[in-house]
Amino acid sequence: MGSPARTWRPGVAAWLRLGALLATGGVLVGLPLALLVIDPPAPVGPASPVSVWSAVTDPHFRGLLGTSLRLASWVTIVTLVVGVPYGLWLAWTRSRAATPLVVVHLLPLCLPPYVTALAWSSILGRQGLAARLGGESVGVWTSGWYYGEIGVVLALAVALTPIVTLFTAGFARRMDASRVEAGLLHRGWGATVLRVVLPMAAPGIGAGALLVFVLVLGEVAVPQLLRVRVYASVVFGRLADLSFQPGEALALALPMVLVSGVVAAGLYLVDAGGRQSRGVRAPASGLRLPGGGFALAMGVVLLSSAAALAPMAELVFTALTGPGGGAEGLRASGGALSNSLGYGAGTATILTVGAAILAAQWSERSRVGGLVALPLLLGLVLPAGVYALALVATWNRPSTQWLYRSDAIVILALCGRYAYVALRVVKLGRDQSPDAWFEAAHLTGVGPLRRWWTIDLPLQLDILVLTWLTTFVMAIRDLETTVLFYPPGGESLPLRTMTLEANAPPGLTAAAATLQIFVTLATLVVAAVLWHRTTRRVHP
Repeated sequence: MGSPARTWRPGVAAWLRLGALLATGGVLVGLPLALLVIDPPAPVGPASPVSVWSAVTDPHFRGLLGTSLRLASWVTIVTLVVGVPYGLWLAWTRSRAATPLVVVHLLPLCLPPYVTALAWSSILGRQGLAARLGGESVGVWTSGWYYGEIGVVLALAVALTPIVTLFTAGFARRMDASRVEAGLLHRGWGATVLRVVLPMAAPGIGAGALLVFVLVLGEVAVPQLLRVRVYASVVFGRLADLSFQPGEALALALPMVLVSGVVAAGLYLVDAGGRQSRGVRAPASGLRLPGGGFALAMGVVLLSSAAALAPMAELVFTALTGPGGGAEGLRASGGALSNSLGYGAGTATILTVGAAILAAQWSERSRVGGLVALPLLLGLVLPAGVYALALVATWNRPSTQWLYRSDAIVILALCGRYAYVALRVVKLGRDQSPDAWFEAAHLTGVGPLRRWWTIDLPLQLDILVLTWLTTFVMAIRDLETTVLFYPPGGESLPLRTMTLEANAPPGLTAAAATLQIFVTLATLVVAAVLWHRTTRRVHP
């Protein structure tokens, strides 16, 4: 049931927390972007006359931008085709197999997309599983189409489909079941899904599609592995090579920044009405897919699980048996794993504590909270290279070398990148808390700090642990934000995997990726158990 109208309004403390949320976004994202525009870092070599106009008029840049937009469009289409039926199944199923299937489905999202692409290359590459089973000619054929645009679409679709799944499932669970049942009385399930279910879930589906599109547009590592030149690679190349031309990179990145701004605005419109979408008359969790719809959804679920699990299994096999692999190969990446765990734990702890304090007011005032969180949303959807360059422009100064030359710069970058995720998870959990408790505490004169300590925090304990696990996984999977800060800070596991792939034995590269898979899978299992407990408490 939806929450009744509130009988009290937030006071000064609530507005202070909203101000603190806005200030956090300003410090982590707004200030670095402003300094990047006002005072960009000096280039290392002579600057070439590249401008925003060049990105629009030069046939080379225009062609690369067209390639990026085409790839982003195809990946978005595939994720919608797979993620929407998967999300409806996830929202309405009571199958005991749902939890392990969803863990498998989420695994590619929680890994660096580069690892997913590497896993598929262990099957479809010139010396992959297909070549070993079918002969050299089969390996030549599979690698011929995989190392190209088709491979980029395949790898990124597998990696990002869970975004659409989660957005669809979230909105499907909050639907008014009575409206769906009314449609079923007059039409079949097919027409009801098309005319009732999909329009009601459209904001969530659209938000997921927008997020997928912008993430593909800024992806560098996967196209680089699969030998596809994309627009983001040109921007990244202006920063990562020895010439270091930040002015050129910023000029060339402007089209992607504009797209990111449009996506951020679209996601804000979804967030702004988030709490109102809970006003349902009948719980949608009681809905069930019919026989034909269930069979179709289960086919999508099983196909998606196979697409996620099979290449990972082959990559693990290569890590254990391939040249350079085995126990020695796993030990060789221990230092990078330790660095990643440190970055992830530090980032997750800071973001969880901050979200526990600041996210409640977003739930109380959905539109205002979404607006003040907009800078943090921009930090999530901006191309990773642009955001990292903004942090370089802000902190790579003589007076702040103590921070820039330490691990703290990596944690700061990860906090700015994923703060919105932490706030969004805690806000969703806070949306489920009973309003009557807070209203009663307010009416009896309990202060805001004591209300937060005695009511808010105990109610959100499971959600806060889930937030920590979510941001931990996002931080240890990050590659493109942190790569520009190397060598400041230690080498992370995703970065080691990428650098090994070019010239190390396959087993050694696979061993580094396998460590990433094991750590991520263990975290997902803990998160799944916790989520199961939380949903049973909220939706018994």
